[in-house]
Formats: sequence, structure tokens, C-alpha cells
Amino acid sequence: MSALYFFVAKKNLRIKAFFTLCLGFWLMTAPVAAQENPEEQAMIQVQRMAAYFNNRNFVKYTGFIAPGEYGNKETQKEKFIANLKENVPGGAEIMNLERVAFKTFDTSQQILLLANYQDQYRFIAGISEDGERWLFTQPLHQSTHFEIIQELIPLFDTSFASLIDPGFRKRVRFTLGKPLPPFKFIDLKGDSITLDQLKGKRIVLNFWLGGCKSCIDEIPQLNDLVKASDGNTVFIAPVFYTSKESLQTSVAAQIFLYKVVTPYNHDGYSVHYFPMHIVTDENHVVVLKLQGDDPDHLKKIREALEKRAR
Repeated sequence: MSALYFFVAKKNLRIKAFFTLCLGFWLMTAPVAAQENPEEQAMIQVQRMAAYFNNRNFVKYTGFIAPGEYGNKETQKEKFIANLKENVPGGAEIMNLERVAFKTFDTSQQILLLANYQDQYRFIAGISEDGERWLFTQPLHQSTHFEIIQELIPLFDTSFASLIDPGFRKRVRFTLGKPLPPFKFIDLKGDSITLDQLKGKRIVLNFWLGGCKSCIDEIPQLNDLVKASDGNTVFIAPVFYTSKESLQTSVAAQIFLYKVVTPYNHDGYSVHYFPMHIVTDENHVVVLKLQGDDPDHLKKIREALEKRAR
């Protein structure tokens, strides 16, 4: 019995050693295999990102977020995290992550995913320069303009646009140093105003929303710009997602000294952050473009107008 026991024990030790060796080999090679598979790495990391979000660990969650989400400034990270803590609804989770498309380019790997967030499927875009460390957008509504993804991840390839946003290449854009694209707006009286009607005039556009508090709050200061104008500048305020009927009873619209107008097609304009200000010279070339709420914006508009009035 003792000899048989010794034989069996020795055999078991050999089997155990064999499996230990196999396990060690797998542990050494598995990370390499994962590193050689950027798509797998993307899925692993976006799942980690979602887990941190769902557990309300917003510090680690932000480590997976593209810098464009917080203005490309490290100093804005804390504000971004604080905003998440304050505004993420209770119980909101990122779930059911699915790959839509994965593409490899010369300098990056990129992925587009769908995720269920607050009972709606939303897009998440991701990018990696080495196939190992991935950065992602937050969940984006399916009606999101592709231009927003480009602002968050500038290198995100336009070949994804057809999967997200069929109107991407058709939208009117406002680009610094380029002529202002033709427009046709309708004022509160029902009259149209076009770019051709404003030859030789500087143009200031203020894109705003009726429900945007910062848009409303800056109206008195924008009115001061109109009052100080030399007469060769036209001030126009296209308001989005608001009917002409509601504007006719809106106090904000009534006191606004800009010409309040509505676009023919809201989705036809590449405007994503409100308020958005555009300033042109007399040749209708865009000399200033400002987006979002920033106390310095009004100062910059004033300086741009004063510079061109000399």
C-alpha cells in the first residue's frame, strides 16, 4: 500500500506541476494576447468605465473620459467630477454595452458602441493611440450631431458619421477665417432675412434658446453692444427649438435689441452649445466664434467690434 500511495502521490504532484506550469504560462501570455487585441482591450476598459460610473466612483470614471469632455484642461477635471456628483440622477447606470463598429487607422484604433443609459440606447465613442489605453465619450443621445463627437475626440474618423448622423455633411458650419455660409431666417413679423441683404455690413449672430438661463441673463449686456454700435453692424439672434408664437409672448424676445429670428431648419445648423456667438467683418468672413457660457465672451465680442470699427 505504501508503494502504491507513493506512486499515486508522485503522479498527482506531476499533474499538479503540469497544471501550475500551464496556469503560469496563461497568466504571462494572456496580457500579451489582450494587448495584441485592441478591440478586446476597448471592450474591457469601457466595461470598467461603466462599472466605476455605476458605483459612483467618478474619479476613476473620469480617468477613462476623453479630455474634450472637460474642455481639454486638467484644471477642469475637479469641476467635471463635482458636476457629475451633483447632477447624475440616482440609480442611473451605463448598461448593455455593445460594439457597433471597430476600425484601425495609421495612428489610432477607434470604436463606436451602444449603451443603455436611463432606458435609452446611446452612443459611446472611443479612441486609443496604442491599443492599450482607451478614452471614451460619455453616453451621447442618438440624435447627437457627429460634430459634437469630433469636438470631444478631434481624431474620431468621419467614416463613422454615416452610422450616427446622416445629416453630418449637409449642415451649415461657421469656421474662423471662412466666409459666413448663406442663411435664411424668419423674424417675428414673418419677414425673411438673408445674407445677401446685408452686403457691406458686419454681422453679429447670437444663437440662443428660450429655456437657456445663461442665454437670457446676458441679454442686457448684448443690448449694450447694440446701443454702442457704429451703425454698420447688424445684430441677429436666431433662437432654436422655439415656435414663433411663443416668441411673440416671450418677455426675453421682446426686450432683446438683436433682431430675433428663427431658422428654417434647426437641424441644418452646426450649433451645439448655447449661447453661441459669431462675429464677421464687412466681407462676411468669420473673425470670432464663441460657444457656451463664459463671462469673457462679451468682452471678446466688444473687442472684435471695436477693432473693426477703427
